Amino acid sequence: SSAFNNVVFNNTASGISDININQPCSINGTATFTNGVVNFPGSGSLSFGTSASSNIGNANSYVNGVISKIGTSAFNFATGEGEHWGPCAIAAPFLNSTITAQYVHSAGPLNWTAAYMCSGSDLHHTSGVEHWLLTSDASTPNVTLYWNANSGVVNTSDLVISHFNLSTNCWENKGATNVSGNASSGSMTNAVPFTSYSPITIGTKTAINP
Repeated sequence: SSAFNNVVFNNTASGISDININQPCSINGTATFTNGVVNFPGSGSLSFGTSASSNIGNANSYVNGVISKIGTSAFNFATGEGEHWGPCAIAAPFLNSTITAQYVHSAGPLNWTAAYMCSGSDLHHTSGVEHWLLTSDASTPNVTLYWNANSGVVNTSDLVISHFNLSTNCWENKGATNVSGNASSGSMTNAVPFTSYSPITIGTKTAINP
């Protein structure tokens, strides 16, 4: 494995934008995703230490796989899958935690089935485009999700963060705060605290948002 302080991911090679990490890699300083999609062939992985920070990446630069973060500081996860960028972020964990994040460019479980919207949730459905998989071994801090032009957002005022509760087998409405942006680009944070992670995605209270 290899450890680094400050890293800029910027592959300027003509016609090649992939950056392959072939062994476990940890970053303890600042990570800046500028150009190039990070992949993990073989035993590659990417983790961030207690004092590490990162930007959210961009449509041309993100991690195609799982990112882990250790510690008690807020953090941006520059996640994506395949050709799709889908970042998220966490607030500062209360307890020292190892939190992982992965973006999945497909609908979460049972996303359009009314029977699987929790009773009283006021949810019509959840995203048919994408969801995020987060894990934590301790704290479950607030999560910020980002959407873009591919996310199927039409009306931002109907959006909330949704969490699939594995114990009740239904989608919970976690509310929305700090909502910013428009239909083509924006972000929001849950208003109701998490007590567990698992599938998390964008939910909508009406049928208007795909």
